[in-house]
Amino acid sequence: MPLTDEEQAKANKSNVYNDKYIGNFLSLIETTYFRQLDIENKVLAGANRIYAERYLSYGVFSYEPCVTVSAFSKDIETKGSFSVDILGNYASTVSYRNNADDEYAYRFASGYVSSYLESLVLEEYTEVQAGKTIRFSHDPRNFTGTSLYNEWEYLKNKYGYIDLLPVGDFWYGIR
Repeated sequence: MPLTDEEQAKANKSNVYNDKYIGNFLSLIETTYFRQLDIENKVLAGANRIYAERYLSYGVFSYEPCVTVSAFSKDIETKGSFSVDILGNYASTVSYRNNADDEYAYRFASGYVSSYLESLVLEEYTEVQAGKTIRFSHDPRNFTGTSLYNEWEYLKNKYGYIDLLPVGDFWYGIR
């Protein structure tokens, strides 16, 4: 629901944390994410000599306010956390050269771009460095010399992860 010029003029740091403003802000983040993804995917399609059309994408764009509860009141502070979790991006692809490797290369690169944009779009609008949850289906420390182990070593060295926490059937990176 777009804001009128009068509503936009009244928006400030103390009143922007309400459903209407946050909803519009999340809509802006969502629109930006999918527009940037479409632009990047057009470039990737051209580079891989394929025709690609995104036909289904879905994700969760959310805001969780920080609520402080005391014995006498419940206050919503002017802070909280935004998140973007893209659950799926699906595209139909056709290689101009009838080459399945071209289509595979496109889908592989498009997946990386999609993941990168999840964090980037939050950083663009919130000016807070976004983070990702690192989750492994197997404990990478048990697979020395494999790409899974190398990925864990890279995450430790590049992003400061220090250990893995087993939760259910997964291992989560912790800093």
